[in-house]
Amino acid sequence: LQLTQFVQLFESNVFSRFRILLLNPRYNLNFVKTLYGILMILPQGKAFNILNKRIKNIEMIMNLDEDYKDQKNIKTEKVKVNKEIEEI
Repeated sequence: LQLTQFVQLFESNVFSRFRILLLNPRYNLNFVKTLYGILMILPQGKAFNILNKRIKNIEMIMNLDEDYKDQKNIKTEKVKVNKEIEEI
């Protein structure tokens, strides 16, 4: 019951600063892990669904960040290969 109330409070305007921290999950990894832990012990219900949706959005942000880094690495590798080809 107390965790359900926590999730309701977390979704209120009072905790908007904490939700903003979730926009950069790599720098707030302990906070994200804490939310995962709370999700694991919550019974399935309205609070579970709300927190689950929030965490899925965090996962999506982390995946987008990884995709961006992968694309950046691919571009730098292409440049390296092109330089090597020009040297030959």
